[in-house]
Amino acid sequence: GDTAAANALDDYEEGTWTPTINSNLTLDTDYNVWSYTKIGRLVTIRGVFVPSSWSGSNLIFCSLPFASNNDTQVANAGGQGCMFRYLDGCSGGLTTLVGDNSSYFYFYRCESGNNGYNQLSNDNLNTNCNIHFCHTYAAA
Repeated sequence: GDTAAANALDDYEEGTWTPTINSNLTLDTDYNVWSYTKIGRLVTIRGVFVPSSWSGSNLIFCSLPFASNNDTQVANAGGQGCMFRYLDGCSGGLTTLVGDNSSYFYFYRCESGNNGYNQLSNDNLNTNCNIHFCHTYAAA
């Protein structure tokens, strides 16, 4: 019921996109379309990452529906949780990362203890692996 122009929702969009993925990796065609909701500059992406074939040790990256803003100091990075199974080297968990001024997001695996973070790569994947993810970031 609010009609004030200052409170108007000036940009709302829902949709899907088919992500571009790194080399030597193919997504299962039943899970290769992901969804987004964009409100103003905030974009929330959701999907299920299910590879059907992979080889090598390429670092995994996935395209975004909208490029991220250049907020400096990695303000966009976030670090939102993921539900996953059959991945190697993720004993401390798995998260998504969106860098500043980027068209891609990355999965980062967290090793146990103080072993730090490393980007997920093709050689961390196993048969029947999948990742359910959701991440909100600021678009450019």
